[in-house]
Amino acid sequence: MTISTANTSGICPGNSVELLANKCREIVKWSDGQMGNSITVKPTTTTTYTATCINICNPDGLYLSNPVTITVLPTPPQPIIAGNNAFCENGTTKLTVNNAGSYQQFRWLRNNQNTNVNQSNLDVREEGNYTVEVSVNGCSATSASFQVQKSQPTIGNIKGGTEFCAGSSLTLTTEATGGVGVYKYEWLRNGEKVAEGSSYTVNTSGNFRTRVTDGIGCTAQFPTEVTVKENPRPIAILPTLANLTGTETQAIKAMVSSGTAPYSYAWSADPNINFNSNGENATFGPFTQNTTIKLRVADSKGCQSEEVRTPLTYIPCTLSAGIQSQSFFFCKGSLPLAATVQNGNDGYTYQWRKDNSPVGGNTSILDVIEGGRYSVIITDKKGCLSTSGTVTVTKGNPSVQIVGKLEFCAGGSTLLKTTTQNAKAPISYKWQGGSNADSLRISTAGSYTVEITDANGCSATSSAVTVVQNPLPVASAGMGKSVTCAETYALTGVNTATGGAGGYQYAWSSNPAVVIQEATTAQPTLGPFVENTTVTVRVTDAKGCVGTAQSTVSYISPDLNVTLTGASEFCSGKSVPLKATIEKANLPLKQLVWYNDSQEVKRDSNEWTTNQKGSYTVFVEDNKGCRKTSNILAIAENPTPAVSITGSSFYCYSSNTTLLAKINSGTPPFKHQWQLNGTSTGTDSPTLTTATEGSYKLFLNDAKGCTAEAPMFALVEKGGELIAQITPQGPLSVYAPEKVLLVATLGKEYQYQWKRDNTNIVGANGGAYTADQSGSYEVVVSRGECSRTSAAVVVKVEVPTSVVSFPTNRWRVWPNPTSDKLSVLPPAGIVGELKWVVVDLTGKKITEAAQIGTSQMEIDTKNWPVGQYILFIVTPSYPFTTKIVKQ
Repeated sequence: MTISTANTSGICPGNSVELLANKCREIVKWSDGQMGNSITVKPTTTTTYTATCINICNPDGLYLSNPVTITVLPTPPQPIIAGNNAFCENGTTKLTVNNAGSYQQFRWLRNNQNTNVNQSNLDVREEGNYTVEVSVNGCSATSASFQVQKSQPTIGNIKGGTEFCAGSSLTLTTEATGGVGVYKYEWLRNGEKVAEGSSYTVNTSGNFRTRVTDGIGCTAQFPTEVTVKENPRPIAILPTLANLTGTETQAIKAMVSSGTAPYSYAWSADPNINFNSNGENATFGPFTQNTTIKLRVADSKGCQSEEVRTPLTYIPCTLSAGIQSQSFFFCKGSLPLAATVQNGNDGYTYQWRKDNSPVGGNTSILDVIEGGRYSVIITDKKGCLSTSGTVTVTKGNPSVQIVGKLEFCAGGSTLLKTTTQNAKAPISYKWQGGSNADSLRISTAGSYTVEITDANGCSATSSAVTVVQNPLPVASAGMGKSVTCAETYALTGVNTATGGAGGYQYAWSSNPAVVIQEATTAQPTLGPFVENTTVTVRVTDAKGCVGTAQSTVSYISPDLNVTLTGASEFCSGKSVPLKATIEKANLPLKQLVWYNDSQEVKRDSNEWTTNQKGSYTVFVEDNKGCRKTSNILAIAENPTPAVSITGSSFYCYSSNTTLLAKINSGTPPFKHQWQLNGTSTGTDSPTLTTATEGSYKLFLNDAKGCTAEAPMFALVEKGGELIAQITPQGPLSVYAPEKVLLVATLGKEYQYQWKRDNTNIVGANGGAYTADQSGSYEVVVSRGECSRTSAAVVVKVEVPTSVVSFPTNRWRVWPNPTSDKLSVLPPAGIVGELKWVVVDLTGKKITEAAQIGTSQMEIDTKNWPVGQYILFIVTPSYPFTTKIVKQ
């Protein structure tokens, strides 16, 4: 068998080619999986194809063709168009293909229409989108679109004005549009080129025009000329100025020559000072230093003059003001102050000031009647001004006052002090009684004054003060007392203060310190006490006079004792009795309190039964407040074992299950007692293996003697009703392709798993299984959690192992092709049973039968679809196969 094709030189990518298999009258299968004598292939890479001729009468009879290689030629690289994408009006541009030598053929297109140009370049005279198609060995590629358009720049108006001032310049600008790429500008003056660029600075009169060229050489010119004119500048003139001083001002008038009237005037001064101007006239001043007057003039054409300057000399004022007086201090009357002046111009004015405020009149003498800070401002006739220094005038007017407490307690004293005002240090003192200090301590009642004299000799005497002596109060702390435990010392009914000025204040204290109730009252309560104690009271009356007293409290120690007894542990859910033994108490008791972990749990009784763990104590207080806490009794609560039975609630027929004791608390080791239906099983173990239905219970004892009982656990048997049995549907020994049908016992909700030679058969989960191999077969029948396995059934499927040399032409099959009936006559000499089966080309069984001997067989074909079929006949010695065609 051979393969032929119309294309042996190769194909371009995306193309296809037809392959034809010659000299095969059977079925042709190609290497790419296609079937048929001819196929169309479209490979993406160079590919080799072969074909196989299959003899349907003898599937093992294969004929392989010669190999044919289809070459896929490479796609040429996409061409790239180069050249200008624009051309000038009435001009052209040339487009070329980069690397044109890599291609064999060219075809140019404009707007997807053929230009009939078949070379590597193209002269373009029209706008449009251009592409080029190239080919190599018949395979083609197309470039990207290349747009070409006409280019025609346009020049805009010339902007910037038509006049400028002499000595300055004017910038003219223009702007181009349209065209391609970067513009080149040219400026022409009176027809001659003078500059390049989009702008030009003019400093000479003339007629101007612009011209522009775009990036590909296309040009445009502004149609008219622009005339630019130069205007003259104005010239400003200022007069020479005289010298000034003080607050004098200067009036100036300016003159202008040249330029174009009317004019505007810009006056200024350096340094800057106040001025008023009205056109050509201006008044400056007053001045404080040499100043330059400046002027710049602008005419009606906007041209400005150069700035002109004229100097003005300022002579500073030397006027000096001062104040004179014989003294700047006085005690009584008034004090004259005289103003002095130097280096001034006659015609002075005076302004006196006291503490920065105006005072007095416009005179050179000021009579001062009160102290303060004085100065004078003097102004001469040319406006020169001077302020004198400040002088301080002091008027002496001292005063003195006695301060301090004007009473004292018997046995004490008081201190009198002085305060002074308007007195100049140092100051001398003279007290009634002869003391010369600024203070005096008094321990005798009476009337007192003091006289002072300051450093200026001014004196003053204080007003008289009267000093009084007050008597002391008498205090009492009671007679004292003997106490024990919580007893207190109460001063109820005791007169704790007498005498003095009344209005007593109390301060009680003790040594060592004890609790004092109402410690600032006349009759407090002290205690309780723990040792002998001294009680002290301090009484202060309304005049601040103090009296004190003491008493003694004797303390007697107690002998009270409390002992707590009872068991130290119990099982959870049980209880334990406790008892408190009390000795040497002052009866009756005030309190008997039980505590567990510091929390109160019971009162009054000395015996108690508890079911709570913890650290227990008993607190006792007797009739005299004596208190005692017992020893700590720690009681532990042992957990009651918590037990349950776990495990499966059923077991399968002919099997067993294990029950497990699940213990969540308690103290190991544990003792176990299992019961079935109320009867002991005799097992002391945490597990119990059983195969008996019934009600199970478990009793548990831990190492502390605590017990527990597990809830009843019901156990049932399942799966006893399952039936697993295989019933063969025919003989267990057959010849291939014969098979053996095995059927399992059916049951509600049964599930099946078939096994061969004790191995699960994948996918065999139905109630029946067709065995096509020899082996020992079992079926596992399950429902829910239980299953049963059937007894094994041995199946034997035999395949002939020897081939007898028996010419196939002795078999007669007719008519073939057939339309309604097929006759088959075996050759003579065959002994035994013949089995035959007909299948289509997909392997689907159409019909089958069996017979004994070599008599003629008839096969009905009238209902078969038109097509090809295979007839298999199995003899005791060999198989026979032939193809049948149904018309």
